[in-house]
Amino acid sequence: LGEAYNVSLYLPVGVGEEELFRGALQAGLGETSLGLWGGWAVASALFGAAHTFNFVGEENGVRTAALAVPYLMITGSYLGLVFIKADFSLRRSVALHFWYDFLLATMDFVSDPDHQPFVARFATSF
Repeated sequence: LGEAYNVSLYLPVGVGEEELFRGALQAGLGETSLGLWGGWAVASALFGAAHTFNFVGEENGVRTAALAVPYLMITGSYLGLVFIKADFSLRRSVALHFWYDFLLATMDFVSDPDHQPFVARFATSF
């Protein structure tokens, strides 16, 4: 049930974020004076910066964001390179984005199953 939840959550996230950051921003900025690589760099930076909101309200959120956002910018730059190398088709970057998110959520579930959605405990006394 938890993995079905992850699919239903991360498939639209992968499609939506790739449509926005690669399909609209990177492609659009690439057609301006920034050019192909300038559009790629700005869209990658915006991708990482947009994920800052994932850490708002968490304990140590600012510290976590300071570590995670640069990593997410690099992740966004890789997805942007895949988009360019795939002749500006979103299929591969959407698939990579989905599997990245899905596998991270799965690893999170495996490492800490008590703090996940759809956790149920069944016990009986003997």
